[in-house]
Amino acid sequence: MRLDADLTFTPENQMSWISFDEASERCTGAPMGEVVFDEVSGTCRFPLVIPSEEESWFKPKGDVTVTAGGSSAFTIEFDLRKNVVDPQNADVAFKLKPTGLRLVNDTVVGSIEGAVDAALLETECAEGYPVVYLFDRNDAVDEFVPDDIHPDNLTYITSVPVFMDSPTTYAYKVGFVLPGTYGVALLCEEDDPEVDELLTFIASADGVIVVAGEPAMQPLPPSE
Repeated sequence: MRLDADLTFTPENQMSWISFDEASERCTGAPMGEVVFDEVSGTCRFPLVIPSEEESWFKPKGDVTVTAGGSSAFTIEFDLRKNVVDPQNADVAFKLKPTGLRLVNDTVVGSIEGAVDAALLETECAEGYPVVYLFDRNDAVDEFVPDDIHPDNLTYITSVPVFMDSPTTYAYKVGFVLPGTYGVALLCEEDDPEVDELLTFIASADGVIVVAGEPAMQPLPPSE
């Protein structure tokens, strides 16, 4: 998701968070916090519930700095694996957790990208859906052991799907990554963000360094 808005601050300001509201007014008769607006069809689709929306709105994590007389661009990321919770009940709406959204300044970010071994996917991921996880390793002193998404996992940042780069090759790309050191890992299993599970990551790489404005190339598995 990308947030486009014109905001004015005087003088220079730095904020610890910025909040925003979803456009429930476009869905006639829809209770606030219980709507997904389809831009293509112009209709409202149910049900997606935002439990705390009326009280606190969305509060993405990340500092917002605006220079006096200048302009800034930011990207807000929804991680569906982390922020959307399946209630496991057909009669209950999916829940969109308003916490854990990621806010980054577009001018100071880089990316991590690379090829994913096709043979590995064919043998280890034939029945699954390949996804690459991104982990914060800036303050890490221990060996990199990828972990699933759960409430106590503070190093997980986001995830991206593996895509077909050509008829015979696969790749991944994690965009809007702040400068620093990271780990990436490849997973082909479903991951419940509310439960600490024992999942098997089939490939990983540690010590990936990201520089603003540049792609960090990291194949999975790592090249020998």
